Amino acid sequence: MKSDKNSNTPDTGVLNILLDSIPQMLTIVDDNDTITWNNKITSGFFGRTITGESFKKLFSLNPEDLSSSSLKALTSVTSRKGIDKILEHRIINHIDKNNSPVKLVISEDVTEKIQNIKLLGFLLEFESLLTRLALESINIQADDIDSHLDKLLLLTGKFANVTRSFIALFNESGDEITITNDWCAQGFSPTVKTLKTVHLPKGWKRKKKNELILIPDVAKVKYNPEAGAEKIFSAGISSSMLIPLYSKGIRIGYIGFSSVRAIENFSPELKSVFRITAELTVNLFEKKAAYTQISIAEKIISKSSGMLAYFDTKGIIKTANEAFINFHHLTPDEIENIQIASLFKDRLGTRESKFLDLINRSFNGEEIQTEIWYKDKERLRLLEIALHPNLDSDGNTGSVILNSSDITDRVQLEARILEVIHKERKKIGISLHDDLGHDLLAVAIKSRLLADKLKPVSTELSLEVNEIEKGIKNAINEVRRLSHGLIPYKNHGLEFKEMIDAVALTIERDYNLHCEFTIDESIHISDESIIKELYYIIDEAVMNSLKHSECTGIKILMNQKNSMISLSITDNGRGISNDSETESGVGQEIMKYRARAIGGFLEIKKNPGGGRGIIWISCPLNRQIL
Repeated sequence: MKSDKNSNTPDTGVLNILLDSIPQMLTIVDDNDTITWNNKITSGFFGRTITGESFKKLFSLNPEDLSSSSLKALTSVTSRKGIDKILEHRIINHIDKNNSPVKLVISEDVTEKIQNIKLLGFLLEFESLLTRLALESINIQADDIDSHLDKLLLLTGKFANVTRSFIALFNESGDEITITNDWCAQGFSPTVKTLKTVHLPKGWKRKKKNELILIPDVAKVKYNPEAGAEKIFSAGISSSMLIPLYSKGIRIGYIGFSSVRAIENFSPELKSVFRITAELTVNLFEKKAAYTQISIAEKIISKSSGMLAYFDTKGIIKTANEAFINFHHLTPDEIENIQIASLFKDRLGTRESKFLDLINRSFNGEEIQTEIWYKDKERLRLLEIALHPNLDSDGNTGSVILNSSDITDRVQLEARILEVIHKERKKIGISLHDDLGHDLLAVAIKSRLLADKLKPVSTELSLEVNEIEKGIKNAINEVRRLSHGLIPYKNHGLEFKEMIDAVALTIERDYNLHCEFTIDESIHISDESIIKELYYIIDEAVMNSLKHSECTGIKILMNQKNSMISLSITDNGRGISNDSETESGVGQEIMKYRARAIGGFLEIKKNPGGGRGIIWISCPLNRQIL
């Protein structure tokens, strides 16, 4: 009697379907390095079936790598359509049914993941560089980069005591250079804005990154026979210095200055300042491009990786995707015909009624975007929620799509970045106060002593030295003010209310602006991290009002309800624009990050009584562990 096949053996067709549905590339390689089988994902990546080809050659692996018994993943770089792709491979040794050794290789395209890691690293390094170079460069948004470059040119131009400082960039074809940003000394009118690349001296084109082009006398440069100094420099210019700008190994233009005053010797300090400015300029251009990339990436991710649910106007879920079902620890059968509100019952704390109200507003056709802290078992998760009503031809809501994303990990990263920024601010503040402040004080004392010595010799010289001493003391006061702005008042032994009172007094003194702060006497915040973040939120909100609202008064109100703090900041300025995109800047985003970091929320609303608006924050008295 013949024995039946093992009933537990999977059907080959089903197995192939399963292997083809796996998102990784799968290949089977024999002992001769020949690919004997591959799945559909692999064929799609290479644009063909690759059986019979050499695995090592195709995947750009060294022969010894494939023979390694190491359990670590192998990495290789292969080119597809002229683009380098980074692949990660895991190898499983196996003996086939013919008792021959084969390797099952699981390969994954990790190019985008590695690029994102590098991009994040670049952004962190970039923020650190900006902190060291210029306080105003911290948290600059993409739309402000051009105006900030103009300010850098103004600062460097005045420092160098030159006639014009400028940034000149190549066009796309590379045949022309245009001065895109410049600063000119008063009374100087430039005569050159665009020039031909062919007119540049050959020696300039060979200069590498950070190599200086020093021109003591523009008339002595060996120009192209078809061009002279007048094709390159504006009329009246005697001396110049240029630094080529390189981004990702490609020369994109030059930064430099020109002067009607002859400069025979270029000091090391002058060279250093323009080298740093060149580096900062390139970083700012790259940051602008990075903002665009991040914006596009966030839109793609939000659409492809969200947790989706579809429910009717009675709030009954009709369908949901796998990510949504898994997050709520349900099965596909359990999710059908369940009330959407029941999934959030007793999981949102004080925000539950607010969220239910938002669902009802979506039934009325309103697009909703919000964030909620969701209690998942014993851990809090921050969810980004979007509610999209589907309207019929009559404009009535037929159903609502809920798109949610778990952004807890991102918020934890934001919190760590904020902590790094805080430490950097503190470090700079201490350095300003203890180092630069003391150095300036020493110079002021020496100036006073010199003035006293000069008085018997020349009263006029003594008075001039006294004026220098006054200028140094003014600089000491400015350094002290900057250091106090960078270091929280907590470091000076003040309680939270005293910190904010000090801010209010400073604002009234420096800006002639009435600032009223009212706090519930029963509030006692013991968590220093909450004190720190609330302090910075208030400080940023007040600075935003000063810069944008044209207000004459600010009110800060803080109350406590149960274990939650409610903070509102209101001004009497010109009001919030209807265009929310123009109102949302980096400062507002950082305030939101700070609120998230302490388990809270931040909302910006129009003020019914007039004025720029209300910034409303709700957070716990003690930070909850995520």
